[in-house]
Amino acid sequence: MAAKKALRRLHELQAAGHCEVIYGDESVFCLQPTLFRCWQHGKAPLSLPAQAHSKRLNTAGFLRADGALNYLAREGRLGTEDFIEAVATKLLPALRGRAALVLDNGPCHRSRLVKERRASWRAAGLRLLFLPPHCAHLNRVETIWRMTRHGWLPASAYAAFALLRQAVTGVLDQVGSAYQLSFSWSLSRDARPSGAEIRRGRIPVVGTTG
Repeated sequence: MAAKKALRRLHELQAAGHCEVIYGDESVFCLQPTLFRCWQHGKAPLSLPAQAHSKRLNTAGFLRADGALNYLAREGRLGTEDFIEAVATKLLPALRGRAALVLDNGPCHRSRLVKERRASWRAAGLRLLFLPPHCAHLNRVETIWRMTRHGWLPASAYAAFALLRQAVTGVLDQVGSAYQLSFSWSLSRDARPSGAEIRRGRIPVVGTTG
């Protein structure tokens, strides 16, 4: 796949100290919990109450080469201007040199307002690189959102929106320290993380971007 080869090349340049590869995307958290299949004890079933989820916590995040996450969190809709604000206030000030920001083709990433700022962002050392359609699996920050929902948020976070916001920001603030991911090109079945490793927030992830 051409996109995979291009990302591999970017990571080779990063390893040589020529640039930093950053993965960006948006996600939303609400009081409707993300449930998945699991084994439960028959006498003590795991359950979560149904909640109205009109309130939403939207996030725009940028996964750095060192594993840390720069992000903007906001209640309600997050659009083009919010993405631009996230780049301007959370990412650009933290750059230590030239960087490539890998994105999908979402409307806010391809908007006219973003196109108008790309020249100034390039001058500041940031270039935007867009993945082909249907390649969300190549965007590493997607794994942050997935692990936050499925592994790192406690069930108690869904009791109230204020608790959810506190829990989500608490996790995202510690991505790269208490919550770590390591990516590799290949991972054998025997090397897959155990439940205990996932609960501790330190898991290897099968990556396709090198």
